[in-house]
Amino acid sequence: MEYAHDPRTFLYSHYIYRGLRSATGVIGMTLLAMQFMDLPSAMVVSMGALCTSLMDLPSPLNHKFNEMLASVLLCT
Repeated sequence: MEYAHDPRTFLYSHYIYRGLRSATGVIGMTLLAMQFMDLPSAMVVSMGALCTSLMDLPSPLNHKFNEMLASVLLCT
């Protein structure tokens, strides 16, 4: 069986985990911001969360803090 034609390989891969993690973070931050702020501010928070989640690449933990700090500073 080929790797690309088996749906189980996608469902148990890191691609689905990364997508769900990014979607949960962006939607969660948007809903949380909408509870305490108005809609334009919540949209700014959601765009910042989206940009930060796109910059969150797999890397060693000792480099992760600097990468995330740079992405937050550059994306906001």
